[in-house]
Amino acid sequence: MQLLCLVIVVAAAASVADGSAWTADGKVHDLSSGSFEKAVRSNQLSFVEFFAPWCGHCKKLVPEWERTAELSADLGVLVAKVDATAEKSLAQEQEVQSFPTLKLYRGSPKVSKNYNGARTADKMAEWVKVWHDAQLVERLGSAPTASSIKSWASAKPFAIVGFLSGSEAADASLRQVLEDLSFALNPQSPGGEVPVGEVVADEALVAELGGDSKLPCVVVIRDFDYEEKVLFYQPTGKGGWKGGYDSLLKWVKEKRVPALIPAKEDTQQFFLHDIDPKNGLVMYFGDEQVLRQGMHGLAVKFLKTEKRLKWVHASPNDFSENLAKSVSLTKTDFPEVVLWEFGETEDDDKVYRLSQQPAGAAGLTASALEDFVKSWQADELDAEKDPVQSVTSESFQEVVLDSNKDVLVEFYAPWCGQCKALAPEYKQLAAHYASDSGVTIVKMDSTKHKLDSVEVKSYPTLKLFLKGKKDAPVDLGFKAGRDKKSLVDFIEEHRAGGKGGSKKEEKEKKSKDKKSQKKEKVGKKEYEPWGYYCGCRPSYFLLCNAHTWFYAS
Repeated sequence: MQLLCLVIVVAAAASVADGSAWTADGKVHDLSSGSFEKAVRSNQLSFVEFFAPWCGHCKKLVPEWERTAELSADLGVLVAKVDATAEKSLAQEQEVQSFPTLKLYRGSPKVSKNYNGARTADKMAEWVKVWHDAQLVERLGSAPTASSIKSWASAKPFAIVGFLSGSEAADASLRQVLEDLSFALNPQSPGGEVPVGEVVADEALVAELGGDSKLPCVVVIRDFDYEEKVLFYQPTGKGGWKGGYDSLLKWVKEKRVPALIPAKEDTQQFFLHDIDPKNGLVMYFGDEQVLRQGMHGLAVKFLKTEKRLKWVHASPNDFSENLAKSVSLTKTDFPEVVLWEFGETEDDDKVYRLSQQPAGAAGLTASALEDFVKSWQADELDAEKDPVQSVTSESFQEVVLDSNKDVLVEFYAPWCGQCKALAPEYKQLAAHYASDSGVTIVKMDSTKHKLDSVEVKSYPTLKLFLKGKKDAPVDLGFKAGRDKKSLVDFIEEHRAGGKGGSKKEEKEKKSKDKKSQKKEKVGKKEYEPWGYYCGCRPSYFLLCNAHTWFYAS
């Protein structure tokens, strides 16, 4: 009996050691830093949840995640989870910034993508199947020409083509790299953002596209103003294309972002995310060709030494108008150049307008812009004053309760995506009432400051403390709009001399919470009420009227 037990234990240990324990069996596997890489490398696809035991959203996900494992078993997809609070180094290495974070891996811890869709088993399993069945690299025909390749690439501003030599032995490693690259660069669907193709080429085709690289190689074709359209890449390491994924991915990411970034919904990831304190954006709101070209030249010049700044051109359109709200601009302020410097939190951000600085006295020119940026580098600029007044638990009594004004207070959390979405509209609201002596617009960080007299259950919470009725603040309803106009209507409806009356009562009745409602449409996308978005500057949330709230835990 002892011998039999020993055999079973040894067999189990061998199973874990060779990776066979990490198989798609319809169950959710627990992974640690010691088993994570082995498990991921043992499966073509692995769907992994990084969670925190205290996270309410993670707890709600449990039954859906277990069902996802069942639905994905026939595809051979491992479904697993990692306690990010216990495996902090692993979570940091995998760039986990919120809970839960769901990542799909393709045979390597370095080749992954985040899942940001609806967190239901059916939707998650459906998304996994898309990538299980996907043709990641498109074959571009047997007789390619420079013209046909450029035509194929023109569907997107940035495309990648692998130029194969025709030798299976020489091309195999590059093919693997191309597939991994396509998987990592396209979050939603194959080729959705960055098309990746392959052709069997010769040196004449390389020369026709303006290169002199040896085969096999990678060609990038991009449609960027004022920059090279066709770029060539070959690995420089001893291993050649074998193991060349990391270096190629780094190079592609560098070449994918132009010096002067056009402000669009599909480019905001390049300038509204991963912004560290003291970094910033130089943004031109306008479309004057000479200044735009001059700004590109300055961007190229400054990017060689000034790594803290990204340069953005925002042509007048709906997207740029919404982006402008983040820096308290409206389309009536266009054309304008703004330098947006990021702080530790959004409360610490600083905004500088070229037109209001000495450098801009003679108008918006490339020369004035250069002086403007140099003055910022020398810390010689005066920042715009935030129109929203910040209060603390110590100043709340004086500013809000003892004030002889109607005071609207936003109770927020710095990490809350909805609070970030509200910020530009709230600034516009404060500017609207700047000359009104009867109204004050304030905000309070509820993660730092607590009030016994005010209950905050969700972020953001907005309460209107009316003159003479400070002990009975009016809550902005769960379903109420959070754009500037809706907030103005809310204040005017309740303040002394406002609309009030039966209309107020009717509106309050209509805005009662429907907690059973499971989804709300936000702009053109759909989000779950329990979704957790944080760790970035206003991106998609900035560009729509977001109505999903987060409950404080």
